[in-house]
Amino acid sequence: MIEEALSKPKYRHEADEKISSNEEIMMGFETTPKVISLIKKKNPNTFLVGFKLVKHNKENNLIKQAEKLRLTNDCDAVFANEVSQLSEEGHAGLLLHKGEIVARPVGKKQIAEAIVNLAVNEKLK
Repeated sequence: MIEEALSKPKYRHEADEKISSNEEIMMGFETTPKVISLIKKKNPNTFLVGFKLVKHNKENNLIKQAEKLRLTNDCDAVFANEVSQLSEEGHAGLLLHKGEIVARPVGKKQIAEAIVNLAVNEKLK
């Protein structure tokens, strides 16, 4: 039923057409490629930090998922955190470089400082 509704909609509208308020509306969306996968291709010298937010994961699985993100997108580092670590006051996570934990910052300021310090140290090598 869903497949038929998507492939043969009752109404089809062009972008510049007015849609009647008396008609049913069904919208479909196309996915777009992740921008992160294009960054190193455009500029290989960029220090690229990926961000991985997961739900209901233990630390070892979080690290595995962060490493997968890093390898897939040629990231230099990944900041990974778990949804339960988010709060109004701030959040905590792991900053990983080449699969190893290099910092456990808490709060936006510490996260930003840890990322900048890692980037600077790596570029100075």
